[in-house]
Amino acid sequence: MGIIQRQSALNTIVSTIGVAFGYVNIVLLFPNFFTASEVGLVRAMTFIAAIYAQSSALGSTQIILKYFPYYKDRENQHQGIFFWSLILSFIGFILFSVLFVLLQPVIVDYFLVKSPLLIEYLYYIIPLAFFTLMFNVIEAYLRSLKKTVVPSIFRELLNRVLISLCIALFAFGFVDFKQFVQLYIGVVLAVFISSILYSVHIKEFFFKPIMSFFHVYKLVELIRYGIYFVFSNTTTMITTYVDSLMIAAMLGLREVGIYTTAYFITSVIMVPGRALYKITYPFVAEYWKSEDLKSMGILYKKVAMNNLIFGLIIFIGIWINIDNIFALVPSEYSEGVWVIFFIGIGRMMDMVTGIN
Repeated sequence: MGIIQRQSALNTIVSTIGVAFGYVNIVLLFPNFFTASEVGLVRAMTFIAAIYAQSSALGSTQIILKYFPYYKDRENQHQGIFFWSLILSFIGFILFSVLFVLLQPVIVDYFLVKSPLLIEYLYYIIPLAFFTLMFNVIEAYLRSLKKTVVPSIFRELLNRVLISLCIALFAFGFVDFKQFVQLYIGVVLAVFISSILYSVHIKEFFFKPIMSFFHVYKLVELIRYGIYFVFSNTTTMITTYVDSLMIAAMLGLREVGIYTTAYFITSVIMVPGRALYKITYPFVAEYWKSEDLKSMGILYKKVAMNNLIFGLIIFIGIWINIDNIFALVPSEYSEGVWVIFFIGIGRMMDMVTGIN
């Protein structure tokens, strides 16, 4: 358990610093330098890109996390699992991009009345989704190698620091809003490139079509598992973001900006849990391989208990200071006060159930 405790502690520190930057960006900078509609646009694009990327992965990230112990063989470049996962993701991206283009009339019809600005930036979602997808795959690969801290720095810290710089460029008039959106996409590209460079640095970047990949584990089982997670992950992402997208279609991007700002404030509740999950998932995969259900049970219970304690403390702290939080943003954002309460309760339920 030593590596779990050490890396979860480091991940918690990184995530906490990242959340601090996220709060500066979303609670202070975005509301004070952008209109609520512009904030809503950026959040809606990010959410659609997240669903797009998760669907396009075709379960490749989960295949890496579950089956990597069977392929782990550094001398043989881990049987090419990273290469084939990227290929699978790229094929998925092509398929879903075609679907995205074909569904454009439906998407336009859904958002045109209340969120016309989103239609103007619709095709910016494609590169945003692609770079998000590529980073997700390499992050899953690094997590399977139990290299979780540096990818956390890229996702939680580097990403948000670069966004802060982009906001500063906009605030001081060096770029207009369209250029800011382009820079925002560039941030995701920079995070992806950074993760590639890190994997090269630790000598784990193996990009070769090794055919032994197809003989290590039953291909039918991999495909079945991947298909399951296409539906599972896509459903999870849709249920996570469908509220914001419905608000965009039914009310407008202004309301999305207010809602997502309030929603983000509750995200700090999940920080301790997410830090634990990043390092515990590889151990769950190993316990499944060795059929060590006793150790898995102990791990599940410890994670759930830690989540309950730290999540409850954070939730109470947020609600006690709710007036101070809304004093930092324009008054219109106070419309989201009950969003914080109910989403906070929901996040607590998610924390208590642990890593199931």
